[in-house]
Amino acid sequence: MAAEKVLLMQGPTQFPSRPLYPEMFYPPNEYDARYCITQMARVYRALGYKIVYSGWLEDEEWLNANRELFDYLVVSDQHQLNTESSYFGNTIGNNKDKLYYAALQGLRLIRAELGDHALVFRVRADVTLNQRLIDAHLTRIAPGSGDLMIEYCNVTNMMSTPDFLLLGESGVMATLYEGMFQRSVSGAAYHVSSHIDHMLSYLLLQQQGLVGQIVCMSRQLYDTLLWRGVPRYFHQDIDPGFLDKLAFDTAVVIPAGLRVEDLIARIPPEATGNAPLPPKAA
Repeated sequence: MAAEKVLLMQGPTQFPSRPLYPEMFYPPNEYDARYCITQMARVYRALGYKIVYSGWLEDEEWLNANRELFDYLVVSDQHQLNTESSYFGNTIGNNKDKLYYAALQGLRLIRAELGDHALVFRVRADVTLNQRLIDAHLTRIAPGSGDLMIEYCNVTNMMSTPDFLLLGESGVMATLYEGMFQRSVSGAAYHVSSHIDHMLSYLLLQQQGLVGQIVCMSRQLYDTLLWRGVPRYFHQDIDPGFLDKLAFDTAVVIPAGLRVEDLIARIPPEATGNAPLPPKAA
């Protein structure tokens, strides 16, 4: 029997504005994702997917009022989760615990209902891509392979990868996010950045034999991404050299003889985010 295909959307349904970073492709606008969530649910259900949403208490009323959109729904209290980290003696905003926990709660539910080999497309609710290209990528993952598909690799910083989305089997992804969340909340994260934390976690699970190939998705799919309604392809002319740094349609491989623990050991303790927060100014 073919594995179930699952769309797992996560996070808030409405996103506040955030600081503008002119040098980066980083939409600062407020964004109401509810219409997009509705259409994503409709479109992916038409493609045969089960629809799962992992959200927060603030959105419980809307999520329950639109319960017919979702085959499975989990609502969590985000206020128990940390939103700040220490980085080289400074306090920075950091929502990675919320990202990990929302993903984990959805994956725990999928695993309980559909088993370890459901094929999952996990995505933040403020991000959309072409659904047929996602489906073509997801169905390349053979049940039992342990393969993961990530958006791309940056060849100038191979230890960092985007955290918008991930394709893989429910069991492998649940193990991944269980480890990332537990390390983060216990003060044992690999890095303060979720982007680096993700890649090191992928590689360590691969080294342990729990993850198969780590495969970058296609450039064609990359170009269809909308973040808070802003097309990713705008970035091509804002920073024309950026795309030259990205690798698509390839597998991530670390050099023979190099162990992931060696990479982790090179990270300065001040960059892990595990130190206590510095005292607040009086």
